[in-house]
Amino acid sequence: YNTDYKKVYVMLGTNDLGEPDFNDFKENYRVCLGEIKKMLPDAIVYVISIAYVEEAKVEDTSYVNNKNITTANEKILELCEEQGYHYININEVLSDGNGALTEGATSDGVHMYDTYCKIWLEYLKDHYILEETPAESTTPEAETQTESQTESPAPKPGQAMPKAPDSHYKFYIITKKENLNMKKYLSLTFAAIMLVLSLTACGGSSSKEVTASASDLAKQLSETVSDGTLSSEPVIADILASTYFVDMEQVEDSSAYLSTGATACEVAVVKCKDSSYTSEVADLFKSRVTSQSELFASYAPKEVEKLDSAIIKTSGNYVVLCVTDDASKAESVLKDAGF
Repeated sequence: YNTDYKKVYVMLGTNDLGEPDFNDFKENYRVCLGEIKKMLPDAIVYVISIAYVEEAKVEDTSYVNNKNITTANEKILELCEEQGYHYININEVLSDGNGALTEGATSDGVHMYDTYCKIWLEYLKDHYILEETPAESTTPEAETQTESQTESPAPKPGQAMPKAPDSHYKFYIITKKENLNMKKYLSLTFAAIMLVLSLTACGGSSSKEVTASASDLAKQLSETVSDGTLSSEPVIADILASTYFVDMEQVEDSSAYLSTGATACEVAVVKCKDSSYTSEVADLFKSRVTSQSELFASYAPKEVEKLDSAIIKTSGNYVVLCVTDDASKAESVLKDAGF
């Protein structure tokens, strides 16, 4: 796996709020972070707090509630202070000021709308660790602050760090191999590991020629999904690769729209450089649907119906995944496109 990553952002725990003993929760988190540091010993590890929820909208508040979130975050902060990880409290910017998520931030109480995800993203850009360069250098460049891991304790809630330059922020994605090495430690995360399993879904292959670009086709398919359900813009290639474990070196063109979190809907279109890779991409899409089905079955079982009707199709060098609330319209789009 790649050991060049300089920053790792970790946010886990919502699905484990029902843990009977939060000390066990803390220990599981400790082991997970320890494995990350073994793989990336020189990386700065930022640990993000669990976001508050809108309890009135949560179907099952027996464990997904702000009291448990506060307790879990206290354990996470303790862990960061003990182990030297850097804690980022996103509730500083997402809270209503009374220990709950801002009203209207979600459709289901848990998964935030795109607008609030952008607020969250900007907060991550603005909070990071700084260390001045050695004093013996007197060049203007040496006077510029640079990012590195420091021995300072984890930031406390309310401690804002200086705003980062625009060039600072970038997602660093854990690769498939790293996820597989860590799978026994990641019961905390809701989607970190893609299980390689088989799935029966709506799908098939076609020998027709597809003339639309991946971006155009993905855009058309995204329009079969209810407004506000998907990301407003296609995700970047790195996120597409990490979500589906696609080998981008074998991909000529691609585009994907992912769910904002409230539903299981998503769209991905991959054009392979060679048709021999299409069957593997189709299998990866099937694994994604299986993983999502298991995830949503635990807290939003109605969404599993959409996943049961997931469309996975190939045509020429193209492979498509479409989970939508209007499958017939999506099928029509694909038929017109040559599938």
